[in-house]
This record gives sequence, structure tokens and C-alpha cells, in this order.
Amino acid sequence: MPQTIKLKRSATPSQEPEAGDLALGEVAINTYDGKMYIKKDTGTVETPVESIVEITETNIVNDTTPELGGNLDLNTKKIVGDGGLELGYGTSYTESLGITLGQNSYNLGWSGVQNAQNTLSIGNRNLIAGYGNAVGGYEVQDTAPEYGISINAIDATTTSIPLSTAGTTTALPTVFPTPALLVLGGRKELVLITAVSVSSANLSIVTVIRSSALGRTSYALTNPTLEVVGDKLNTNDNIVSGSDNELGHTGTLLASNRNIVQGNSNTAFNIQDSLVVGREHFVNRVSHSLIAGLGIRTTSDYSYDEISEACLAVGRWDDSFGFPQIQGIAQVNLGSGNQNFRNSHNSQTMGRGCRVGSTNNSETAHNAMAVGFSNRTWLDNGFSGGNNSDCFSDSGMAFGHGAVASKADSNFAFGKGITTPVSGNAAESDGQVAVGRYNLYDNGEKEFFSVGTGTTNGSRYTSFSIQDRTADSKSDTSGFCGIVMKALAESPVYVSDHYASLGGVPIGGLYRYGTSVNSNRIRIRVA
Repeated sequence: MPQTIKLKRSATPSQEPEAGDLALGEVAINTYDGKMYIKKDTGTVETPVESIVEITETNIVNDTTPELGGNLDLNTKKIVGDGGLELGYGTSYTESLGITLGQNSYNLGWSGVQNAQNTLSIGNRNLIAGYGNAVGGYEVQDTAPEYGISINAIDATTTSIPLSTAGTTTALPTVFPTPALLVLGGRKELVLITAVSVSSANLSIVTVIRSSALGRTSYALTNPTLEVVGDKLNTNDNIVSGSDNELGHTGTLLASNRNIVQGNSNTAFNIQDSLVVGREHFVNRVSHSLIAGLGIRTTSDYSYDEISEACLAVGRWDDSFGFPQIQGIAQVNLGSGNQNFRNSHNSQTMGRGCRVGSTNNSETAHNAMAVGFSNRTWLDNGFSGGNNSDCFSDSGMAFGHGAVASKADSNFAFGKGITTPVSGNAAESDGQVAVGRYNLYDNGEKEFFSVGTGTTNGSRYTSFSIQDRTADSKSDTSGFCGIVMKALAESPVYVSDHYASLGGVPIGGLYRYGTSVNSNRIRIRVA
């Protein structure tokens, strides 16, 4: 009949045998804990060293697919060996010291020859693959890196990708092309570190060094179509953050180096050492500048090759005056809808709808300023201010409401509706000053100083003016002193200070004295 063989056993929870309870080769079982014990001797015959050993699943080393029933405590130790570590959901592959965390993430080498080494990919639908033994990893955006983080880092001195003809790509070089690139965001267009096509048969070079793109649909290298045109395009040491921003573009004039682009829908091409902050800016060929606000443009003529350098533009688009623009060197543009044209280096516009310079490049408006509302300065060293005033004068000034300094050197107009002479030879005369209100400016005479006392644009009047002096001394038999007092010549005649007082002449005022309407004698009222 069958017999049941029972080993030494105990049903007491957590009870373990002592070394003296077992002989060598004898087995003991705790039937409550489900544990098995044996005795081992690591000493000698003369000096035995006996101990009890628990036989559990952790002692099994030949299981090729072990599964943990709980947490794995390394107890200050390390996991050492060749291979990779993958954590997350979905099918993942790892090669050469890669770490992959997330859903549908890939971290792999290429055909077992080109390896993605020392890489990290975190998030959803990321792909990091090695090309040409790219230590540090190479971000290939053939799949969408949605809502992910991609970090590529390496020490390298030569960092360029040669590109081939349109519609094709070439194998990458052995030197890793994207050192220290950081991209954070939620659209596949974020990372533009790939061998992209070009529009011509000539080879082109793309370089990206230590660039960052943070946000939604922000570009750290090129335009949304991933098309590169020209001989070279560099994007170095940049930070791009926000929504729908682009940094770096086609062309050979200026690389996009050491910039920060932040905000929404900004496009920054060929800029250096600049900060672009705000919304809907179009910045092209700019260096060492600050652009902030809404809708600032650096140039409207893209064939223009001169670089806008050391500019400050803080403003916004205006319904009446359009986009603010800077197009020169050391320009300041503050306000709404102001424009600094390309022929106005070292110029300033402040306010709304002000202009300095023009599209006439045969003239310049360097060192000029326009301040206020809809004022304009046309030539060098000029100033316009107030409301709807124009300074056409080199080193002149127009200030007020509708003041105009005519086109000559050092003409000045101050007041409302005031204009220095604009007809005949007077229009080109230097050093004319007009003050007051609605003066008569088109009589053809040079007026080095004039006082307007008109009431409207249709009712202009000049009460007093100083014109050209043609008499050199009192001994001359002909000539003119140059002083014109039209208002006095057309004033009433009084027979005494008393009647002049009744007529409204103040003390110290001039009046014509006599009994005839044609009297030419002049008195000063003193009583």
C-alpha cells in the first residue's frame, strides 16, 4: 500500500528552525508560511560554521522571464550590465544605455551598428534613434512627439548636416548635428532636427547648436514646410517659447544666433543677439535689438540687404497707421503704428502714427525724431512734434498742431497752422522762424521771423515779419531795413493817447498818430 513521506515541519507562523534542529542534508518546511529551509556548513571538520538557509523564489536564477510580486528594493546596490531599461505602456525598444518612459516611446539604435547612446525620452510618442554612432541621441521626427520632451546633448565642435536635392534626404555625418538641443511642447512641428529637403540641386548646410523650443508649434530652425534655401542657415544658442513662433529661416545674410523669441505667432529670420517678445512680429535681418509688443515689422522690402542693428521697438499695430516698422541702425520706435525708414539711422519715433525718413534713398533723415500724433520728420537732425506736424528742414523743427518747417536748413515752425515760407526763393531760404497761428506763408518773401495771427486755414494773416535787410547804413539813399509791420500799417489813426486808449491800444502799444487816414507817424501809448 502507498506510504506518505513527511519532512520535518512546523505550522507555527514565522517559525524558523535553528541550526541544531536540522542535520546536514535534512529539509524542514513551515507549512503555514510556505517556506523551505536547509542547513549549510561553511566551516571545516574541526571548526564547523553552520546556518539555516531559506529556499525561496529569489534564489532561482535560471528563470528567463521573472516577474515581481512587489517592489524591487536595491538596498543601496546597483543594477549593472549591458542593455537597456524600458518603462511604460506600448512596444518599446532600447539600445546602448537608453531609458524610455511613457506610451509608445522608442529609444533604439540603427541596425545594431549606429547606436543611440546615453539618451533619455520621456512622454508620449517620442522617437530617439542613433545615426552614425550619435552619442547623446538624435531626434528623428518622422513620428509625432506629441506632448513630450526631447533632450539631445553632446560635446561637438563641427555640427552640420549636408543636404541633397529637393524631395530627398541624405545619410547623416558621423558628427552629431544637434548638441544641447531642448524642445518642450505639444506639436510634432516643434522639433526640426532632421535632414530636410532643399529647393535646388545644390547642397546646403543646416546647423543647430544649443537651441531651445518651448510651446506649441514653435520652430527652432526653419519654416513650417521644412524647406531650406541658400548656402547656410545657422540657429545657435537660442530659446523659442510660446505658440506658433519661428526662429531661423532661409538666406545667407545673417545667422540666427543667441536670441530669445517668446509669445505668439512671431517670425524671426536672420537675427542675432536679439530679444523678440509679444505677438505677430515679423523680424528680419536684425541684430542686437529688442522687439516687443504687437505686429512690429523690421522691413517691408525683403530685397533690402542692410541689417537693422541696435534697435528698440516697443509698440503695436494700429488700425489707422498699420504696422510699426524699423529698418535702420540704432533706431527707437515706441508707440502705435510708428515707422522708422531705412534712410533714418539713429532716429526715434514715439507716439502714434509718427514717421522718420522716407522711401527716397537719395535723401537721409539720420539723427531725426518724430513725437506725438501723426508727425513726420523728413531730413537729417530734424524734429517734429505735437499733432500732424511736418519737418522738411535739415536741422529744423516743427512743433504744434499742423506746423510745417519748409525744406531748407534750420527752419522752425511753432504753433497752430504755422508754416515757414514755401513759395519762390523763400522756400529754400535757411534760418526762417514762424510762430503763432495761421500765418500767410506763400507771398514769395523770405521771412526770417514772422508772427501769424490768422484764425483759420482760409483766413491767414501775418502781423509782423523780418525780411531781408537791403540797407546797410543810414547814409544809404535806398534800401529797406527788413522790418514789416503789416498790422500796424492797417490799423486806425488816433489823435492822442486818450483816443488810442478808447480804441483799445494798451499802454506801451504802437498806434498811428495824426488826423489823416494816411498818417505815417507812429507813437507809443504811455498814458
